Amino acid sequence: MRKQTFYQKTRLNNGSTLGVIKIPGAFPVTISAYIKAGFRHDPSNRPGLAHFTEHMLFNGTKNYPSSALLSQSINQHGGWHDAFTWIEYQRHMIHLPKLQLKKGIEILFETLVNPIINNEGLEQEKGVVKEEILKRRENPETAIWDFAWNPLFFKGTCLSHPCTGVEKDVKNISTRDVGNFISDHFLADSTVFIVAGDVDLESSVKLFDEYSTIYNRKSFLHSQNEVSNSGERVKVNFIDSDQTAIMFGVKTIPYAHQDRHVLDFITDCLGGYFGARLPQRLRDEGGLIYNWNMWQDNLDETGYLFFSASASKENQYKITSLVKEEFEKLSNKKLSDSDMKLAKGHITGSLISNMETVTDFARWYGFQESMRGKSISPNEQENMYKKISSQEVFEVASKYFQKNNFYIAAIGPTDAEKLGKSLEEK
Repeated sequence: MRKQTFYQKTRLNNGSTLGVIKIPGAFPVTISAYIKAGFRHDPSNRPGLAHFTEHMLFNGTKNYPSSALLSQSINQHGGWHDAFTWIEYQRHMIHLPKLQLKKGIEILFETLVNPIINNEGLEQEKGVVKEEILKRRENPETAIWDFAWNPLFFKGTCLSHPCTGVEKDVKNISTRDVGNFISDHFLADSTVFIVAGDVDLESSVKLFDEYSTIYNRKSFLHSQNEVSNSGERVKVNFIDSDQTAIMFGVKTIPYAHQDRHVLDFITDCLGGYFGARLPQRLRDEGGLIYNWNMWQDNLDETGYLFFSASASKENQYKITSLVKEEFEKLSNKKLSDSDMKLAKGHITGSLISNMETVTDFARWYGFQESMRGKSISPNEQENMYKKISSQEVFEVASKYFQKNNFYIAAIGPTDAEKLGKSLEEK
Protein backbone atom coordinates (compact mmCIF):
# COMPACT_ATOMS: atom_id res chain seq x y z
CA MET A 1 0.00 0.00 0.00
CA ARG A 2 1.29 3.46 -0.89
CA LYS A 3 2.10 5.58 2.14
CA GLN A 4 -0.25 8.51 2.72
CA THR A 5 1.86 11.58 3.39
CA PHE A 6 1.07 15.18 4.21
CA TYR A 7 3.56 17.98 3.53
CA GLN A 8 3.41 21.41 5.16
CA LYS A 9 5.95 24.15 5.57
CA THR A 10 6.35 27.38 7.47
CA ARG A 11 8.89 30.02 8.41
CA LEU A 12 10.66 29.69 11.75
CA ASN A 13 11.30 32.65 14.03
CA ASN A 14 14.93 32.79 12.88
CA GLY A 15 13.94 33.06 9.19
CA SER A 16 14.67 29.46 8.17
CA THR A 17 12.16 27.38 6.25
CA LEU A 18 10.80 24.30 8.03
CA GLY A 19 9.13 21.56 6.01
CA VAL A 20 7.31 18.72 7.77
CA ILE A 21 6.29 15.49 6.05
CA LYS A 22 3.78 13.61 8.17
CA ILE A 23 3.89 9.86 7.51
CA PRO A 24 1.31 8.21 9.80
CA GLY A 25 2.54 5.07 11.51
CA ALA A 26 6.23 5.66 10.79
CA PHE A 27 8.50 4.63 13.68
CA PRO A 28 11.64 6.65 12.79
CA VAL A 29 12.18 10.32 12.00
CA THR A 30 14.70 11.92 9.67
CA ILE A 31 15.79 15.47 10.47
CA SER A 32 17.83 17.35 7.91
CA ALA A 33 19.27 20.75 7.07
CA TYR A 34 19.89 21.90 3.50
CA ILE A 35 22.32 24.82 3.51
CA LYS A 36 23.40 26.99 0.58
CA ALA A 37 27.03 26.14 1.23
CA GLY A 38 28.07 23.84 -1.59
CA PHE A 39 31.44 23.79 -3.27
CA ARG A 40 30.40 26.53 -5.70
CA HIS A 41 30.85 28.74 -2.61
CA ASP A 42 34.51 27.80 -2.12
CA PRO A 43 36.76 30.88 -2.03
CA SER A 44 38.94 31.04 -5.14
CA ASN A 45 42.07 30.48 -3.05
CA ARG A 46 40.57 27.64 -0.99
CA PRO A 47 39.22 24.87 -3.25
CA GLY A 48 37.63 22.10 -1.20
CA LEU A 49 36.75 24.32 1.78
CA ALA A 50 33.00 23.61 1.71
CA HIS A 51 33.61 19.86 1.73
CA PHE A 52 36.27 20.16 4.43
CA THR A 53 33.94 22.24 6.59
CA GLU A 54 31.32 19.50 6.33
CA HIS A 55 33.89 17.06 7.73
CA MET A 56 34.79 19.35 10.63
CA LEU A 57 31.21 19.37 11.88
CA PHE A 58 31.61 15.74 12.95
CA ASN A 59 34.62 16.42 15.21
CA GLY A 60 32.64 17.38 18.29
CA THR A 61 30.65 20.30 19.65
CA LYS A 62 30.40 22.40 22.78
CA ASN A 63 28.07 19.89 24.49
CA TYR A 64 29.60 16.80 22.85
CA PRO A 65 33.31 17.68 22.93
CA SER A 66 34.70 14.82 20.84
CA SER A 67 33.77 12.97 17.68
CA ALA A 68 33.15 9.84 19.76
CA LEU A 69 30.74 11.57 22.15
CA LEU A 70 28.92 13.23 19.27
CA SER A 71 28.43 9.99 17.35
CA GLN A 72 27.53 8.05 20.51
CA SER A 73 24.79 10.55 21.33
CA ILE A 74 23.03 9.31 18.20
CA ASN A 75 24.30 5.72 18.01
CA GLN A 76 23.01 4.92 21.51
CA HIS A 77 19.49 5.29 20.12
CA GLY A 78 20.18 3.18 17.04
CA GLY A 79 20.38 6.22 14.79
CA TRP A 80 22.86 7.62 12.28
CA HIS A 81 24.32 10.98 11.31
CA ASP A 82 25.28 11.77 7.73
CA ALA A 83 26.30 14.73 5.56
CA PHE A 84 26.88 15.42 1.89
CA THR A 85 28.38 18.33 -0.06
CA TRP A 86 27.52 19.02 -3.68
CA ILE A 87 27.58 22.02 -5.97
CA GLU A 88 24.69 24.06 -4.60
CA TYR A 89 24.28 22.89 -1.03
CA GLN A 90 25.35 20.87 1.98
CA ARG A 91 22.91 18.40 3.48
CA HIS A 92 23.22 17.41 7.15
CA MET A 93 20.93 14.58 8.26
CA ILE A 94 20.12 12.73 11.49
CA HIS A 95 17.94 9.62 11.64
CA LEU A 96 16.50 8.39 14.95
CA PRO A 97 13.48 6.66 16.49
CA LYS A 98 10.49 8.99 16.66
CA LEU A 99 10.71 9.32 20.46
CA GLN A 100 14.15 10.91 20.05
CA LEU A 101 12.96 13.73 17.77
CA LYS A 102 13.85 16.48 20.24
CA LYS A 103 17.29 14.98 20.84
CA GLY A 104 17.92 14.83 17.10
CA ILE A 105 16.96 18.49 16.62
CA GLU A 106 19.18 19.53 19.51
CA ILE A 107 22.18 17.63 18.10
CA LEU A 108 21.63 19.01 14.60
CA PHE A 109 21.68 22.59 15.86
CA GLU A 110 24.72 21.80 18.03
CA THR A 111 26.70 20.71 14.98
CA LEU A 112 25.69 23.78 12.97
CA VAL A 113 26.23 26.38 15.69
CA ASN A 114 28.77 25.06 18.18
CA PRO A 115 31.27 22.85 16.32
CA ILE A 116 34.71 22.50 17.86
CA ILE A 117 37.20 23.91 15.38
CA ASN A 118 40.74 23.65 16.71
CA ASN A 119 44.15 22.84 15.26
CA GLU A 120 44.20 19.29 16.61
CA GLY A 121 40.89 18.40 14.96
CA LEU A 122 41.87 20.26 11.81
CA GLU A 123 45.09 18.31 11.29
CA GLN A 124 43.37 15.01 12.03
CA GLU A 125 40.65 15.73 9.49
CA LYS A 126 43.21 16.74 6.88
CA GLY A 127 44.47 13.17 7.05
CA VAL A 128 40.95 11.81 6.60
CA VAL A 129 40.20 14.06 3.63
CA LYS A 130 43.55 13.24 2.03
CA GLU A 131 42.59 9.56 2.10
CA GLU A 132 39.24 10.42 0.52
CA ILE A 133 41.04 12.36 -2.24
CA LEU A 134 43.33 9.41 -2.94
CA LYS A 135 40.38 7.02 -3.04
CA ARG A 136 38.49 9.24 -5.50
CA ARG A 137 41.57 9.54 -7.70
CA GLU A 138 42.06 5.76 -7.85
CA ASN A 139 38.44 5.11 -8.85
CA PRO A 140 37.82 6.05 -12.51
CA GLU A 141 34.10 6.56 -11.85
CA THR A 142 34.89 9.43 -9.44
CA ALA A 143 38.19 10.56 -10.97
CA ILE A 144 36.44 11.36 -14.23
CA TRP A 145 34.39 14.03 -12.43
CA ASP A 146 37.36 15.61 -10.69
CA PHE A 147 39.90 15.51 -13.50
CA ALA A 148 37.92 15.44 -16.75
CA TRP A 149 34.22 16.42 -16.67
CA ASN A 150 34.33 19.31 -14.21
CA PRO A 151 37.51 20.82 -15.74
CA LEU A 152 35.83 20.56 -19.17
CA PHE A 153 32.29 21.71 -18.51
CA PHE A 154 33.15 24.35 -15.88
CA LYS A 155 36.54 25.46 -17.21
CA GLY A 156 37.67 28.76 -15.72
CA THR A 157 35.12 28.70 -12.89
CA CYS A 158 35.08 27.65 -9.26
CA LEU A 159 33.61 24.27 -10.22
CA SER A 160 36.52 23.18 -12.40
CA HIS A 161 38.37 21.76 -9.39
CA PRO A 162 37.53 18.56 -7.46
CA CYS A 163 34.84 19.08 -4.82
CA THR A 164 37.34 17.84 -2.22
CA GLY A 165 40.20 19.96 -3.48
CA VAL A 166 43.56 18.23 -3.93
CA GLU A 167 46.22 17.56 -1.30
CA LYS A 168 47.88 20.97 -1.53
CA ASP A 169 44.50 22.72 -1.22
CA VAL A 170 43.62 20.82 1.95
CA LYS A 171 47.08 21.44 3.40
CA ASN A 172 46.46 25.21 3.20
CA ILE A 173 43.11 25.21 5.03
CA SER A 174 43.19 26.80 8.50
CA THR A 175 40.79 26.93 11.42
CA ARG A 176 40.14 30.54 10.49
CA ASP A 177 39.09 29.48 6.98
CA VAL A 178 36.59 26.98 8.38
CA GLY A 179 35.22 29.48 10.90
CA ASN A 180 34.82 32.15 8.23
CA PHE A 181 33.07 29.74 5.87
CA ILE A 182 30.54 28.84 8.57
CA SER A 183 29.97 32.50 9.44
CA ASP A 184 29.51 33.47 5.79
CA HIS A 185 27.32 30.59 4.60
CA PHE A 186 25.62 28.83 7.51
CA LEU A 187 22.83 31.38 7.57
CA ALA A 188 19.29 31.07 8.87
CA ASP A 189 17.57 32.40 5.77
CA SER A 190 19.74 30.21 3.51
CA THR A 191 18.79 27.02 5.36
CA VAL A 192 15.87 24.65 4.87
CA PHE A 193 15.07 22.25 7.71
CA ILE A 194 13.06 19.12 6.94
CA VAL A 195 11.46 16.58 9.29
CA ALA A 196 9.88 13.38 8.00
CA GLY A 197 8.05 10.85 10.15
CA ASP A 198 4.89 10.52 12.20
CA VAL A 199 5.14 14.15 13.31
CA ASP A 200 3.01 17.25 12.87
CA LEU A 201 3.84 20.82 11.93
CA GLU A 202 2.74 22.53 15.15
CA SER A 203 4.80 20.42 17.55
CA SER A 204 7.79 20.46 15.18
CA VAL A 205 7.73 24.27 15.00
CA LYS A 206 7.79 24.47 18.80
CA LEU A 207 10.80 22.16 19.00
CA PHE A 208 12.71 23.92 16.24
CA ASP A 209 12.00 27.41 17.57
CA GLU A 210 13.32 26.29 20.94
CA TYR A 211 16.75 25.81 19.36
CA SER A 212 16.64 28.01 16.26
CA THR A 213 17.28 31.20 18.23
CA ILE A 214 20.95 30.20 18.41
CA TYR A 215 21.08 29.76 14.62
CA ASN A 216 20.20 33.29 13.62
CA ARG A 217 22.84 34.72 11.30
CA LYS A 218 21.19 36.38 8.29
CA SER A 219 22.38 36.76 4.73
CA PHE A 220 24.35 39.83 3.79
CA LEU A 221 24.73 41.21 0.29
CA HIS A 222 27.39 39.11 -1.38
CA SER A 223 27.53 37.38 -4.73
CA GLN A 224 27.85 33.64 -5.10
CA ASN A 225 30.39 32.33 -7.55
CA GLU A 226 28.92 32.24 -11.04
CA VAL A 227 29.35 29.11 -13.10
CA SER A 228 29.06 28.47 -16.79
CA ASN A 229 30.54 26.04 -19.26
CA SER A 230 33.50 26.71 -21.54
CA GLY A 231 33.59 26.50 -25.31
CA GLU A 232 35.72 23.35 -25.27
CA ARG A 233 33.95 20.06 -25.87
CA VAL A 234 36.56 17.35 -25.26
CA LYS A 235 38.74 16.79 -22.19
CA VAL A 236 41.08 13.82 -21.73
CA ASN A 237 43.18 12.81 -18.76
CA PHE A 238 45.53 10.12 -20.03
CA ILE A 239 46.22 7.25 -17.62
CA ASP A 240 47.80 3.98 -18.66
CA SER A 241 45.16 1.44 -17.63
CA ASP A 242 43.05 -1.34 -19.13
CA GLN A 243 39.86 0.69 -19.42
CA THR A 244 38.79 4.21 -20.28
CA ALA A 245 36.05 5.90 -18.26
CA ILE A 246 33.89 8.03 -20.55
CA MET A 247 31.23 10.69 -19.96
CA PHE A 248 29.17 11.80 -22.96
CA GLY A 249 26.91 14.72 -22.17
CA VAL A 250 24.99 17.77 -23.31
CA LYS A 251 24.47 21.18 -21.79
CA THR A 252 20.88 21.53 -20.61
CA ILE A 253 19.03 23.99 -18.42
CA PRO A 254 18.73 25.50 -14.91
CA TYR A 255 16.69 23.68 -12.30
CA ALA A 256 13.72 26.06 -12.61
CA HIS A 257 13.40 25.63 -16.40
CA GLN A 258 10.16 24.15 -17.76
CA ASP A 259 12.03 21.56 -19.88
CA ARG A 260 13.50 19.79 -16.85
CA HIS A 261 10.72 17.23 -16.46
CA VAL A 262 10.85 16.20 -20.12
CA LEU A 263 14.64 15.93 -19.87
CA ASP A 264 14.18 13.67 -16.83
CA PHE A 265 11.97 11.50 -19.01
CA ILE A 266 14.53 11.48 -21.85
CA THR A 267 17.32 10.59 -19.41
CA ASP A 268 15.36 7.63 -18.12
CA CYS A 269 14.37 6.52 -21.62
CA LEU A 270 18.00 6.54 -22.80
CA GLY A 271 19.69 4.93 -19.83
CA GLY A 272 17.52 4.54 -16.77
CA TYR A 273 17.13 0.74 -16.81
CA PHE A 274 18.37 -2.44 -18.47
CA GLY A 275 15.87 -2.28 -21.31
CA ALA A 276 16.58 1.38 -22.05
CA ARG A 277 18.07 2.35 -25.39
CA LEU A 278 21.74 2.76 -24.49
CA PRO A 279 22.14 -0.30 -22.22
CA GLN A 280 20.28 -2.36 -24.80
CA ARG A 281 22.54 -1.18 -27.60
CA LEU A 282 25.86 -1.18 -25.76
CA ARG A 283 25.51 -4.04 -23.28
CA ASP A 284 22.84 -6.48 -24.34
CA GLU A 285 23.47 -6.31 -28.09
CA GLY A 286 27.06 -5.10 -28.27
CA GLY A 287 28.73 -6.61 -25.21
CA LEU A 288 30.74 -3.38 -24.96
CA ILE A 289 30.12 -2.33 -21.35
CA TYR A 290 29.40 -3.88 -17.96
CA ASN A 291 27.65 -1.10 -16.07
CA TRP A 292 26.69 2.51 -16.77
CA ASN A 293 25.20 5.67 -15.31
CA MET A 294 22.74 8.13 -16.80
CA TRP A 295 21.78 11.32 -15.03
CA GLN A 296 20.67 14.92 -15.33
CA ASP A 297 21.99 17.57 -12.95
CA ASN A 298 20.45 21.05 -12.85
CA LEU A 299 22.04 24.01 -11.10
CA ASP A 300 20.83 27.56 -10.50
CA GLU A 301 21.95 28.81 -13.92
CA THR A 302 22.91 25.82 -16.07
CA GLY A 303 22.71 22.05 -16.23
CA TYR A 304 23.93 18.92 -17.97
CA LEU A 305 22.71 15.46 -18.92
CA PHE A 306 25.19 12.64 -19.36
CA PHE A 307 25.78 8.96 -20.01
CA SER A 308 28.89 7.38 -18.49
CA ALA A 309 30.53 3.98 -18.71
CA SER A 310 33.93 2.32 -18.74
CA ALA A 311 35.22 0.36 -21.71
CA SER A 312 38.31 -1.38 -23.00
CA LYS A 313 40.80 0.56 -25.11
CA GLU A 314 39.60 -1.04 -28.32
CA ASN A 315 35.88 -0.34 -27.64
CA GLN A 316 35.93 3.23 -26.33
CA TYR A 317 35.60 5.06 -29.66
CA LYS A 318 32.86 2.73 -30.85
CA ILE A 319 30.94 3.47 -27.67
CA THR A 320 31.12 7.24 -28.08
CA SER A 321 29.88 6.93 -31.66
CA LEU A 322 26.96 4.72 -30.63
CA VAL A 323 25.99 7.00 -27.73
CA LYS A 324 26.01 10.01 -30.04
CA GLU A 325 23.90 8.06 -32.53
CA GLU A 326 21.26 7.22 -29.90
CA PHE A 327 21.17 10.82 -28.64
CA GLU A 328 20.61 12.08 -32.18
CA LYS A 329 17.85 9.56 -32.89
CA LEU A 330 15.63 11.24 -30.31
CA SER A 331 16.06 14.59 -32.04
CA ASN A 332 15.37 13.15 -35.50
CA LYS A 333 12.36 10.91 -34.93
CA LYS A 334 9.50 10.75 -32.45
CA LEU A 335 9.25 7.82 -30.06
CA SER A 336 6.68 5.17 -30.93
CA ASP A 337 3.61 4.56 -28.78
CA SER A 338 5.16 1.36 -27.41
CA ASP A 339 8.40 3.18 -26.54
CA MET A 340 6.44 5.89 -24.74
CA LYS A 341 4.40 3.31 -22.82
CA LEU A 342 7.54 1.49 -21.65
CA ALA A 343 9.33 4.70 -20.68
CA LYS A 344 6.33 6.12 -18.80
CA GLY A 345 5.77 2.85 -16.99
CA HIS A 346 9.37 2.75 -15.81
CA ILE A 347 9.83 6.37 -14.76
CA THR A 348 6.53 6.57 -12.87
CA GLY A 349 6.83 3.12 -11.34
CA SER A 350 10.40 3.63 -10.17
CA LEU A 351 9.53 7.07 -8.77
CA ILE A 352 6.75 5.74 -6.56
CA SER A 353 8.37 2.43 -5.62
CA ASN A 354 11.50 4.26 -4.45
CA MET A 355 9.52 6.56 -2.12
CA GLU A 356 9.53 4.04 0.71
CA THR A 357 11.33 5.39 3.78
CA VAL A 358 11.06 8.58 5.81
CA THR A 359 14.54 9.47 4.53
CA ASP A 360 13.34 9.15 0.92
CA PHE A 361 10.63 11.73 1.61
CA ALA A 362 13.02 14.02 3.48
CA ARG A 363 15.38 14.04 0.50
CA TRP A 364 12.54 14.53 -1.98
CA TYR A 365 11.16 17.68 -0.36
CA GLY A 366 14.44 19.01 1.05
CA PHE A 367 16.19 19.12 -2.31
CA GLN A 368 13.29 20.92 -4.01
CA GLU A 369 12.84 23.47 -1.24
CA SER A 370 16.57 24.18 -1.22
CA MET A 371 16.72 24.67 -4.99
CA ARG A 372 13.46 26.58 -5.62
CA GLY A 373 11.77 27.43 -2.35
CA LYS A 374 8.77 25.33 -3.36
CA SER A 375 8.03 21.70 -4.11
CA ILE A 376 5.66 19.21 -5.67
CA SER A 377 4.67 15.83 -4.25
CA PRO A 378 5.76 12.49 -5.75
CA ASN A 379 2.18 11.98 -6.97
CA GLU A 380 2.19 15.36 -8.70
CA GLN A 381 5.51 14.49 -10.34
CA GLU A 382 4.09 11.13 -11.41
CA ASN A 383 1.15 12.84 -13.11
CA MET A 384 3.47 15.28 -14.90
CA TYR A 385 5.45 12.38 -16.36
CA LYS A 386 2.25 10.63 -17.46
CA LYS A 387 1.19 13.70 -19.47
CA ILE A 388 4.43 13.97 -21.48
CA SER A 389 3.82 13.35 -25.19
CA SER A 390 6.12 11.97 -27.88
CA GLN A 391 5.92 15.39 -29.55
CA GLU A 392 7.27 17.08 -26.40
CA VAL A 393 10.11 14.55 -26.20
CA PHE A 394 10.96 15.21 -29.84
CA GLU A 395 10.88 19.00 -29.45
CA VAL A 396 12.99 19.06 -26.27
CA ALA A 397 15.51 16.54 -27.62
CA SER A 398 15.82 18.65 -30.78
CA LYS A 399 16.79 21.67 -28.67
CA TYR A 400 19.66 20.06 -26.81
CA PHE A 401 20.80 16.96 -28.71
CA GLN A 402 22.70 18.85 -31.37
CA LYS A 403 26.24 18.18 -32.58
CA ASN A 404 27.56 21.53 -31.33
CA ASN A 405 26.20 20.80 -27.84
CA PHE A 406 27.88 17.43 -27.23
CA TYR A 407 30.70 17.05 -24.68
CA ILE A 408 33.05 14.14 -24.04
CA ALA A 409 35.26 13.69 -20.97
CA ALA A 410 37.49 10.66 -20.57
CA ILE A 411 40.13 9.30 -18.23
CA GLY A 412 42.32 6.37 -19.19
CA PRO A 413 44.32 5.23 -22.25
CA THR A 414 42.56 7.47 -24.75
CA ASP A 415 43.16 10.07 -27.44
CA ALA A 416 41.49 13.49 -27.45
CA GLU A 417 41.73 13.88 -31.23
CA LYS A 418 39.97 10.58 -31.89
CA LEU A 419 37.24 11.39 -29.37
CA GLY A 420 36.80 14.80 -30.95
CA LYS A 421 36.35 13.23 -34.38
CA SER A 422 33.55 11.06 -33.02
CA LEU A 423 31.65 14.25 -32.20
CA GLU A 424 31.88 15.39 -35.80
CA GLU A 425 30.77 12.12 -37.40
CA LYS A 426 27.52 12.21 -39.33
